[in-house]
Amino acid sequence: MAFCGKAKGQVLTTELLLSVSIFLAALLAFLVAWNSITGAYSNESTDGQMANALLRISDSLALSQGEPLDWEIRPQGDAVSLGLAQSQNVLSYQKLYALCLRNSTYDYVREQMGAGRFEAHVLAAYPNGTEICGFGIGAPDTQGISSVEISRTMLLNGEVAALKVQLWRRK
Repeated sequence: MAFCGKAKGQVLTTELLLSVSIFLAALLAFLVAWNSITGAYSNESTDGQMANALLRISDSLALSQGEPLDWEIRPQGDAVSLGLAQSQNVLSYQKLYALCLRNSTYDYVREQMGAGRFEAHVLAAYPNGTEICGFGIGAPDTQGISSVEISRTMLLNGEVAALKVQLWRRK
């Protein structure tokens, strides 16, 4: 009788180890799947936030003169918002040039534009591709980058020009 009791105890230990192993494997599979789903949702949500920020920044630059209206000639800390428009969809060369001169204070101006945690690049160019002026850091041409870009047709000194705004982040 004593022998049967030991054999049964050994079977329970083996069954216990097997069941715990199966449970842990199932738990691990669930956690890996959960992490994948939440990571994909997080990336999608962040890309949506980046697209919304891009539209706000583009509208502000192309449609607004900024606040105060003469922000380009004031000390940098005086500007509440940056706008490049002389009038709606007409760029002011002075405001565009002032923005391009502020590359040395990139982080401050990027925050002031409303880019938040995203990198920003603003470029004005003629239709033939000749660059007029650029501000910020363009997205590197590598994998692992998520970016959104918008191009608006504007007038600058009576000529057609494109105002391109790009936001990007590392994935």
